[in-house]
Amino acid sequence: MANGALQIHSTFLGMVVLIRITNIRKILEIHRYVLLARHTVMEVQNVTKLRLFLITAFLFISSSSCLSFQAERSSGDTVAIQIGYDLDIHKYNILLVSGSEHEKSYSAKILSIVCDNSSFKYAVQALEDKDIEVRRNAIYILGKIGDKRAIEQMLKIAKTDHRRMYRDNFTGFDVTISDLTRKALFQGIKDMPSEPFISLLNSSDVIHRSIGVEALGRISDIDSEVLLLRFINDSDFRIRKAAVKALGYKVKTNPYLVKYLVKALDDINPDVRSEAIVGLETGGVHENIDKLLSLLAKEHNWRVQSFIMRALRNVQDKRVVIAMTKYLDSWWYHLRYDAARNLSEYSTEEAYAPLRKLLKDSDSELREFALIGIAKLKNEHSLGLALEFFKSDDKEKRVSGAKALGEIGDNSVVELMIDRHDKEPIGYVGNAIIKSLGNIGDDRAAPLLIKVIESKSQWTRQEHYDKTEAAISLVNIIGQEAAEYLLPLLDYYHPATRIKAIELLAEIGSDDYVLPISAKLKDRNHIVRNSAVAALGEIGGYKSAAALIGSLNDAYPPARRGAVDSLKKITGQDYGHDKESWQKWWEENKHKYEQLEDSSAPDVGTKAPTAAPAQ
Repeated sequence: MANGALQIHSTFLGMVVLIRITNIRKILEIHRYVLLARHTVMEVQNVTKLRLFLITAFLFISSSSCLSFQAERSSGDTVAIQIGYDLDIHKYNILLVSGSEHEKSYSAKILSIVCDNSSFKYAVQALEDKDIEVRRNAIYILGKIGDKRAIEQMLKIAKTDHRRMYRDNFTGFDVTISDLTRKALFQGIKDMPSEPFISLLNSSDVIHRSIGVEALGRISDIDSEVLLLRFINDSDFRIRKAAVKALGYKVKTNPYLVKYLVKALDDINPDVRSEAIVGLETGGVHENIDKLLSLLAKEHNWRVQSFIMRALRNVQDKRVVIAMTKYLDSWWYHLRYDAARNLSEYSTEEAYAPLRKLLKDSDSELREFALIGIAKLKNEHSLGLALEFFKSDDKEKRVSGAKALGEIGDNSVVELMIDRHDKEPIGYVGNAIIKSLGNIGDDRAAPLLIKVIESKSQWTRQEHYDKTEAAISLVNIIGQEAAEYLLPLLDYYHPATRIKAIELLAEIGSDDYVLPISAKLKDRNHIVRNSAVAALGEIGGYKSAAALIGSLNDAYPPARRGAVDSLKKITGQDYGHDKESWQKWWEENKHKYEQLEDSSAPDVGTKAPTAAPAQ
């Protein structure tokens, strides 16, 4: 016990010291302390407050640090979910509503990141807690779960609780509990009932009225567009802002509404203009390039400028390149960052000159944007500049160089990259090399990638990213022959790696992998289970269908919906979520699938045989 407590103390001090470091890349060093914390908290059961603190620290750090890596599906939420399941979610659900003040607070933080569906009723109860932080995290939980049963309680808070939570550094405004609740409500629940929101439209309280207006963007059971247009010219900017935000929700399915978003670009209030730009991102940017560039030229609000540049990020147009170039010398870093990132996305020679100049910038991120942009051009300068960075003594330049070489795709550098990985296997450079070798697609890289996949755990902070990227790259290079190296990753400790292994096996598509993927339908991580459901639907066949019926009562709603969709795709039948009907139909018809597959009929994964009609 003493050793465990001492280990916790050392871990805590390491975290505090590293959190103080301002460079975001250096902060990622904390991950190795977090890994130690994960094992420590499992052993030391009696130090409740310290245990809760360390768990919360792990989840928080995971949810931020993991975003810096390139491996797909390796988000911090995925890490947090795995650890959350290790910690027994039910226990923390109970602590959320009946624990001490400290236990409630830390449990709320843990559950808001893990966000398991079983936390719903406890989060609803926690909305009434006297601790504002507990209520805040309960709101996050309900927003992520997205259950309509929470609408009434969340709407009540959105209407009445205007206590300040923090100041938003981007907008400069205070954020209240009401603001957080509205965001969770409208982003979490996509299909709103018209009641009780319609009654708010005539409220004398502007906050209540704005909630009702914004809800019109999520209501589908009435013709909400007609009502919505009544508020687009309201005298109060808060109502106009809510109306424009609601239009943004609707414009993807109704392009006719784009013209109202364009009109809102001239609104006197910058918040309304910002929401109009965000709405146009879902549909309407390419048709309104001139309008956006005109606004960018005369706009004095840097937040609106930043929104415009984000909207223009993937627009291939000379006029946009010229506009972005002007902001590379901006005194405001956010504008320089956005401009550099946009230029790196433009595949036009007009972007080369400003990007080449940016290679000398003192900021490593801006230099990387510039080098990647030049690599995408694939002109006579691209390879030489990428190699210059890759051979640099500066680690950050080597990372950028490795990424650029992968973007160029010239196989003459394969041996050089393999040699560098042997010298620098762990860290950002090694990970960038692994990913780039997959992009190049040369067979000479296969032995190195297999070695990375099969390497034993060193508990480095980046091991699972390396394995995940190596798996992706190996499939890119040797195709279905990579399957034998993917199968062991189905049982790897990190859920992001398990998920990617499942997706890659489904991409290969052989029914030889149905059985190992089916085993993941009982994985403790619900995102892994959901991925297995989707994979079986892609592979198809009667073996997949038999396994999917068992997932119709999964605790995770998306997994249940996915099981229904996959079964419909494989069988051509639709019994919804009725497991008994599916089971009965299957027992009566499975022999037809067995016969069909035994006869080696083509495309058995997606086409169902003629079967008895649904009862």
